[in-house]
Amino acid sequence: EDWASAFTHALGQFATCAAKPLACASAGPSAEAGHLQQLIMLMLECMNHPSYRVADNLVDVWVSLQDLPMDQRAPEMRAPLYEQLLQVTLERCQWPLGDDNVVDVDADDGDFDKWRHQSASEVITSCLGALG
Repeated sequence: EDWASAFTHALGQFATCAAKPLACASAGPSAEAGHLQQLIMLMLECMNHPSYRVADNLVDVWVSLQDLPMDQRAPEMRAPLYEQLLQVTLERCQWPLGDDNVVDVDADDGDFDKWRHQSASEVITSCLGALG
């Protein structure tokens, strides 16, 4: 978990600084568009990491994009992405299940609570704004 958290911290720092230029990258089969798609898919995959701290490192990236109009974004940064992000975020807000598929309330060590009530609400707000 430590390496994943460190990785997403660095990824989040980079992507927050580069988010708007990347989101506006020209569409088409250019190398830039291909790299953008790979970066986006990596960030989306990291949002689904079992550790809430790992996903939490990327919240600022998604929030920083919320004031960029959809018509100025590359196609990869439009509604389908935000539908996927919303689905991942909502699934992460469910109580964790224990080994017997029963809600494991003891599994909550504070990270889940922080994710659910703070970080996820910011991401959900950004998604709903992007989806109109």
